[in-house]
Amino acid sequence: MLQAKSEANSSRHLVLVSSSTPLRPGEASYKTTTRLSIASSTFASPWPELLDLYAIHPVTGRHIPLVYLPDESAFASVLENTALPGFSSLDAKAKEVAAFLQLPRAPGVVEFLEPGFFLINATPVTQIQGLTSHEADEISRSILKIS
Repeated sequence: MLQAKSEANSSRHLVLVSSSTPLRPGEASYKTTTRLSIASSTFASPWPELLDLYAIHPVTGRHIPLVYLPDESAFASVLENTALPGFSSLDAKAKEVAAFLQLPRAPGVVEFLEPGFFLINATPVTQIQGLTSHEADEISRSILKIS
């Protein structure tokens, strides 16, 4: 469970970085180097952070927040970090991060056809079935702009 939050790039931290390199290629003997580095809090923090960056949706033009999400093995290797689009419905981890950072859900309306019906990763768009790619593209763009 996520327990802390800090502002992106709010300060600098001293980070102890340890790396191992083989003495000779293919050998099992390693040279270990340990050094102190100064890194931003974003780099040093094990917590996800909402960045002051946005991706622009190519169809709707909506700004999608980017999230810094440390790799799960960040304690083993501080260099393996990723920034992921702030989607709130990818998997359990993404939902937890979205709740932790209080990310808003994408604007839109979901209409259920039957009580108890669950929408799973796909919505059939009957308006574009049987159309050419160009016609379907135009209709899809207008549908996405409305929602």
